[in-house]
Amino acid sequence: MKDRNKKSLLVTQDEVSKLIEKISSEIEKSVTENEEIAIIGIKTRGEPLSIRIKDILNKNNSKREILIGHIDIGEHRDDLEKTKIIPPTRNTKIDFDIQDKSLFLIDDVFNTARTVRAAIDTILEYGRPSRIWLAVLIDRGHRELPFVPDITGKNIPTAKNEHIKVKLKEIDGEDSIFLLKDELKDSSS
Repeated sequence: MKDRNKKSLLVTQDEVSKLIEKISSEIEKSVTENEEIAIIGIKTRGEPLSIRIKDILNKNNSKREILIGHIDIGEHRDDLEKTKIIPPTRNTKIDFDIQDKSLFLIDDVFNTARTVRAAIDTILEYGRPSRIWLAVLIDRGHRELPFVPDITGKNIPTAKNEHIKVKLKEIDGEDSIFLLKDELKDSSS
């Protein structure tokens, strides 16, 4: 479905729920039955995704301990202008020891991998996990760094002038995923 603003609905509310269920199932398959799971959502939309994943995992196995936190990667981003000094944001909450734990890092869209690099830098400030698994709702390609998600809800290949917009009810009031065309980038490339 397209509108005049070059926006196409790719994934409906029901399909978003199914993708989150799929990711949760893959996380469950990645660990032993009683193994503790540590989930860290990348702000902004990785945080509500991680909470939903935790709820699904708890529903499937109420005896399993699931640790949850979220990180703000602002201080470690390399794609912002360096002309201004960015004050530390510290909108990060990890209330458990990550040392030697297997972590599941959750994000909404995987693109260049720069967000993941910044997220790993942030996590390493809190300790050294034994392993970091990456789970993303959408993988749109265009990698610039050598990272690949371990768990992907859906692959949606895009052109450079296209963008994926994930909407989640906790932030945006609805669950949906759109493809956006950026005419300015299209005309200059």
